[in-house]
Amino acid sequence: MAQQAAAEAAVEVRRGLTTRVLILSLLTIFVLTPVSTMVYFLTDKPSLYQSLMIPYFFIILLNEIVGRINKRWKLTPQELAILLLPFFAIIGKAYLPIGAGFEGFGRFQINTVHFLIYATNNMPMMPVFRELLPPYIWPKDPRVLEIAWRGKLPGEVVNWGAWAGAITFIWLSSLTWLLFVVFIVFGLIGYQWAEVERLTFPMAIPTTYIIARSSEGERSPLFDFKESETKAFWIAFIVGLIIGGAPILAEVIPAIPVGGAFQWGEMPMDFPFISAAFGPGAHHHAVFIIHQAMLFLLVPFDVLWTGFLIWVIFGLIYQPLGVRMGWLPYMPGVEYWSNWWFGYRPPFPYSFFATAGLGTGVALYSLWIARDRLKKLASAVRGADVLEDGLSLKLMGLGLLGSAVFFLIFWSAVGVPIAAAIMLLITWFIWQIAHARVQAEVWWHDPCYWAYVFYWLYPAGAGWLWG
Repeated sequence: MAQQAAAEAAVEVRRGLTTRVLILSLLTIFVLTPVSTMVYFLTDKPSLYQSLMIPYFFIILLNEIVGRINKRWKLTPQELAILLLPFFAIIGKAYLPIGAGFEGFGRFQINTVHFLIYATNNMPMMPVFRELLPPYIWPKDPRVLEIAWRGKLPGEVVNWGAWAGAITFIWLSSLTWLLFVVFIVFGLIGYQWAEVERLTFPMAIPTTYIIARSSEGERSPLFDFKESETKAFWIAFIVGLIIGGAPILAEVIPAIPVGGAFQWGEMPMDFPFISAAFGPGAHHHAVFIIHQAMLFLLVPFDVLWTGFLIWVIFGLIYQPLGVRMGWLPYMPGVEYWSNWWFGYRPPFPYSFFATAGLGTGVALYSLWIARDRLKKLASAVRGADVLEDGLSLKLMGLGLLGSAVFFLIFWSAVGVPIAAAIMLLITWFIWQIAHARVQAEVWWHDPCYWAYVFYWLYPAGAGWLWG
């Protein structure tokens, strides 16, 4: 035991955030983020061409080629892990299989900036938004707003001075969200979930495997074809490339029929025999997405069985029973075009419960399990520092606390009532924990209120924050 402990203590912790990776990451962010946003606006297929991406597998291949030229240029596994983070940030969680998905950095401009440009130039929103938006958030000059909407005419110049306040506000407001997340991940949940609870992280398995197989040295195991594992990998790679790329290609070239594929490879599938057997209201509409089916092969069986049982309980029992008993309203054919139509209606609106209540429960449950971790962070802040794989827990704890204070100060300073700012901070914290927990155990479809924040904020606002 003593020898084992000594061996574990001697393990070298190597840096991933080196100078060269930091430079590459910043170049990736500052170049690909605006380019990806422009790609989104210049295509009529934004569900597919949401961003400009370099698949992670080809980054690994490029690193291997560079290493063959000069082994000192080859990035280490730790550096590769860090370098892939900006790509996930820019393109979103769907970067793993194909890209797209509307969840990257560029989505902020699309959802927020583009909306404000539209709202300040089009009726009936224009007079309201132009009056209510303060000048430190959005320009007031009608000519500046008009150019932003229609584009420049010959000889016109963009008045960047008028946009200085908006740019500063957007940068600082984004920092309030993202800075908080950094310390949540690296200080609170990262070590807890990876080393203590040993969660699966299904979406990390493909990149982790490739990085591990593309180890340091002149020739990585990923290209050692003497190994049976390497041969099996490349056979699977070719098969996956064909069957995974076919529906995407069908979206690009509609003449190629692949199950009616659209967007990012969704193929609609209906099973009318289910309604015939269980009655009107039974859930029989679905889509088949090849890369998501592959990802589900990495999900633990308890998760798969849970999803199946929920479908049986709500889709095959509750819905047809509710229609027959008169509890649920019914529209003929609703089974063909909506998966959640019944879930947003009384007497048991389970979709609302899933997006808000279940997400909250997942977060609170996760925090309860991590209570020792919270105590450890608090102790490091108040007393002696603790180094964890070279990471200062005092720094992480102070960073988490400081980012929360910064969040409250900023939003209070720009006019948000302090009660609303506190509630926003709490819900943001809960959302991040729930969102991350689901991705750590299942995959990317998180059962929390993504795009459903108004479920909490609107009732609370009407009740006591602004009432």
